[in-house]
Amino acid sequence: MTHNKSVVSIPITIFLVALVALSVGTIFWWSIPNKRLSSWNQSIVQRLEKLKSLPPENVTLEKWKFVVSWTQTAFPNVFYSTDYILDHDRFRTFQRELHLKLNGDVDISKIDWIWDEFQKNSRHGDTYSAGCRPLPPYGTVHLDVDGKLRE
Repeated sequence: MTHNKSVVSIPITIFLVALVALSVGTIFWWSIPNKRLSSWNQSIVQRLEKLKSLPPENVTLEKWKFVVSWTQTAFPNVFYSTDYILDHDRFRTFQRELHLKLNGDVDISKIDWIWDEFQKNSRHGDTYSAGCRPLPPYGTVHLDVDGKLRE
């Protein structure tokens, strides 16, 4: 008994085409929102970069650069992927509020607000803030073994 190879290969071909289409679709489904998030993170990092040389009156340039740099580093870490976001509606509100705050005068209280928002909006916000927050309560990376702020 002989089998027609073309009859057997048609279901395999259909299966492989479907598998490839599903794989490509899954990649796009996952990557497009994450690409948008990454672009947004970059835009915030760039906006903060412009603020580095403009410390508020009551903050030294050195301290301001320190605080802003740590905040820049936090954005792509705290919001690495859309899976990190706790509530997407709440996150969109944060994005709108952040835009307004960064378009006005930016001071320590606004940077402090950003760190509070990391904790409210990201699955990793609490952990990241506990380790890296550059403002009181300071993250552990900024403290010595006795819990005092490193100078």
